[in-house]
Amino acid sequence: MTLIQVDMPTRSQRTAEDETREAQVLHALDAVLDPELDEPVTALGFVTRIAVDGDAVAVDFRLPTYWCSPNFAWIMAEDMRDALRALPWARRVAVTLADHLFAGKINASVNRGEGFGEAFAEAGGDLAQLRTTFRRKAYLGRMAALIEALRAAGRSDTELMAIAVGDLRRGVGAEGDLRALTSRYLELRAAFGGPCSDSDAAFRTPEGDDIAPSALPLFLRGIRMTRRGAEANGEMCRIYLSERPAETAAGRKPGPPD
Repeated sequence: MTLIQVDMPTRSQRTAEDETREAQVLHALDAVLDPELDEPVTALGFVTRIAVDGDAVAVDFRLPTYWCSPNFAWIMAEDMRDALRALPWARRVAVTLADHLFAGKINASVNRGEGFGEAFAEAGGDLAQLRTTFRRKAYLGRMAALIEALRAAGRSDTELMAIAVGDLRRGVGAEGDLRALTSRYLELRAAFGGPCSDSDAAFRTPEGDDIAPSALPLFLRGIRMTRRGAEANGEMCRIYLSERPAETAAGRKPGPPD
């Protein structure tokens, strides 16, 4: 994982407020996800530098390759900006993407508060539909992960399909690692799967259809096949990111793969 450089005063100059704000910045960035991989940009090692100076905060980040999709790069830059602007004390926010084909355009436009369609007019439209597509995939991936964990804990498919949203909210079966999986799933259950009251089924298709216990194995198989590509991409991202410093040190200009 890439280490994050945090610019700060010397230890003798640091205050409790400095430490609190640094922690708040990191916590805010933990909530920003790679849209395809559904993992925090901090955990993936994309964030390389954080600087806090009073009410100003600056964040630098770097993606695995010079040619990463500008759509993905924009979404992450915009989400970082919005997460930092939501901090009550942050009056000046700057997000900088480094070593990317469209870094200049993305940095200038995102920090001016413009939309993707303004910066990339040739692409047309905004990224709302793409965001929804990735959130839907994340919903399915999180559901599959939670169901598999509950299966491993001894729950039958019949029992699983009888679990209600309220059961998950009350922490039924959510010990240890299950607690985090449950929390992540519930974050998206309100957006997908239909009505989300305590009495509604916890596990439904994104469209809100019930899943019969007998149909669950095939349903999960479909999710696994879809997620396999994303998981492979995630592994490649980590490999590319780990190699990028070596490329820079060797003086080789970044370029597309052969």
